[in-house]
Amino acid sequence: KRIVASTWGDGVGITMAQVAAVTSFGGKFNKNTLIKKFNELQYFTSVNNFGVYNGAGFYGCTALEEVTLPPTLKALKQQDFSTCTALKKINLENIEDFGTGNTFYNCTSLTNVTLSNNVKKIPATCFNGCTSLYFDIPECVEVIENGAFGGCPISTGTLNLPNLTSIKSTSLKSSLFQRIENLGNITQLSGGGWAEWTFNVNALNSVILPPTLTSIGDRTFGVSGSGDMRVNPIQWIWAQGLRPPTIATYTFNLFKGIFYVPDESLEAYKTATNWSAFA
Repeated sequence: KRIVASTWGDGVGITMAQVAAVTSFGGKFNKNTLIKKFNELQYFTSVNNFGVYNGAGFYGCTALEEVTLPPTLKALKQQDFSTCTALKKINLENIEDFGTGNTFYNCTSLTNVTLSNNVKKIPATCFNGCTSLYFDIPECVEVIENGAFGGCPISTGTLNLPNLTSIKSTSLKSSLFQRIENLGNITQLSGGGWAEWTFNVNALNSVILPPTLTSIGDRTFGVSGSGDMRVNPIQWIWAQGLRPPTIATYTFNLFKGIFYVPDESLEAYKTATNWSAFA
């Protein structure tokens, strides 16, 4: 209240007209460790951004537990709520742009968010480190960048993203999805070292791969270890493509389940490089 009154009011208080005239916060709340609740933020209806630079919102407000965003706010910037470690929930149904990333980085108490049905992209490390976060990723999402949900359990159910065009490594590496049902129209799944999983393979039991997929990176659906040391829990994988996607040696490491492929492509899969190991 002191910050609001001294910055935009008369030093003692502030009128609703003065509140409605504010268009940007300019970092006034940045790293404030005293603010616990700021639901009055919803009345700042002329605010369309928190400031011109990254982290101009509530970056480092470690005591902030509750905040209600104004309905006019459509975009956030990098680090606007980064390291708000006490923040428990937030309604983002009007936010369509999350900036370039780290928007809610390390908000470890965040348990639930409501995303807009118009959001297209979740930028890199946007919710990375939100270790308590469970919510439904809206079907409208088209792009999920590196580490977007790294460290987030998200859901124990089904991943269904029919409009997806791109998903990067480590984006869902800690998720608890048991079933991948729809990956939209993606053409590639990135791979790499065991630390670069796109998904948490240890939670999965079934995977449906879209017909648009042309390549799957190393270890994408594999688990580390050899012999009886580790078990790949995936029970079945349905590859819908008529042409076998390019895979690497360990793309499906230790997979002992069932592959389903189009009948007319059975021989192509049996003889394709690295697929032949599962014939």
